[in-house]
Amino acid sequence: MFRSLSTDDPLDPRLKQLLDEISQDVFGSDEEVDNLDFATIEQRAHEVGRRVARQLAEKAAAKQASNTHQTQTCPDCKRSCSGAIETRELLTQDGPIQLQEAGHYCSHCRRAVFPQQN
Repeated sequence: MFRSLSTDDPLDPRLKQLLDEISQDVFGSDEEVDNLDFATIEQRAHEVGRRVARQLAEKAAAKQASNTHQTQTCPDCKRSCSGAIETRELLTQDGPIQLQEAGHYCSHCRRAVFPQQN
């Protein structure tokens, strides 16, 4: 379950280490940071955040699809429907991602069936 951190919570040491490494890659050395205006700093930080969000969404969706691509029951005729993982581009609020999702097809009813996720 996702637990949101309040602004008063200390950062997990692993996250702090990752942020330090990312900061070095995004902003460069201390001397290079000194030459950046705040608008540039903010723009770069937001882009990294969007890239991270897209990667997290892609990975979670792929994991979800891999857990649900097995045979599903057709909601109409109750027959088994074979499944496959399909990929399509999805535009998220953070930019486009390659969404993997499990899709099933009932040849008897001639309908697509998509497993319901909680």
